[in-house]
Amino acid sequence: TASDTQVQNILKTVWFKNRRAKWRKQKREEQERIRKLQEEHANRKPPEGCSMDPDIASHLHRLSEADESSDLEVT
Repeated sequence: TASDTQVQNILKTVWFKNRRAKWRKQKREEQERIRKLQEEHANRKPPEGCSMDPDIASHLHRLSEADESSDLEVT
């Protein structure tokens, strides 16, 4: 019936809205974890004679660029 279809459409709309909210929350949490790791790394002095592995440095740089260019809306 028409009312069953309306209820199903409302449920779908709510499901997608909740899913998008979950994605935004996960993205915020991921960005916060990356920010904290970067802060920890920036504040940490490596042992004498050591330097950061170039692969790790490159990976951190790509992650920070990805955060800046993210097309997800974070509210």
